[in-house]
Amino acid sequence: MGRGFSLRLEIVSIPQSGFIACKDSDRMPLPLRLLRFFLTIFLRLSMALVPLCTLFFISFFVTLYSSMKVVLLNGSPHRQGKVAQLLMAMQEEAERQGMQTRLIQVSDLKVQPCCGCMQCRSLRRCVLPVDDAQQVLQALKEADALVIGAPCYWANMPGSLKVLFDRLVYGLMDDSAGRLPRPLHRGKRALLVVTASTPYPFNFLFDQTSGTLRSLRAVLKWSGFRVVGQLVRSGTKVHPQLRERDLAAARQIVGRLKRRFVWF
Repeated sequence: MGRGFSLRLEIVSIPQSGFIACKDSDRMPLPLRLLRFFLTIFLRLSMALVPLCTLFFISFFVTLYSSMKVVLLNGSPHRQGKVAQLLMAMQEEAERQGMQTRLIQVSDLKVQPCCGCMQCRSLRRCVLPVDDAQQVLQALKEADALVIGAPCYWANMPGSLKVLFDRLVYGLMDDSAGRLPRPLHRGKRALLVVTASTPYPFNFLFDQTSGTLRSLRAVLKWSGFRVVGQLVRSGTKVHPQLRERDLAAARQIVGRLKRRFVWF
């Protein structure tokens, strides 16, 4: 017979830290020490995963039963133009999916141009008389997602839309501390809709729609919005009527606005 050993194992307690306190009168064999090590790791992981799993299920049900708020900005002066038609198709699809929507016609707003005083950066408010810019900013604060529609004007967005963004800068990003701008809408999603009379591929080769997209993306980037999709309709001079596939593409892209999870 080989040499044996005696072992007396006494489990004292299992404290909140997850460690198992034990007393052994003789030297514990390696297999038992490994067993105790893995059991301790298992208990620790179990206690750590309980709150994470709870948070996961809470976030899942909040996302499932909460309604998203989506703001759609029509930067075109035409209320029934191609940009408007695409936005209305997206609005109908968003409402069909249970989202709350608000379509804002930028050309109807009374917004005084920015005077460049820079006081809003430190005061965190605009010093100009209150107009429709403040109403749009409040709508953006309450929104979960943003859709911007704009025709291409000189490889850029229309002037009325640019004036609106100029007036909203203090509510889109914060650089009052003198450091790099801090986005105030981080985590929100955005879609872009751009039209141009220049046909494809010259709308990109001549930097027309690409210039408009670049300007809009710059505003959204420093505001914290994440662009999850874009829809470009070129050649509107030769083909002024929207095709069914254009409207179908507008409806399909709306699904990218959906939140996956809500983390608190």
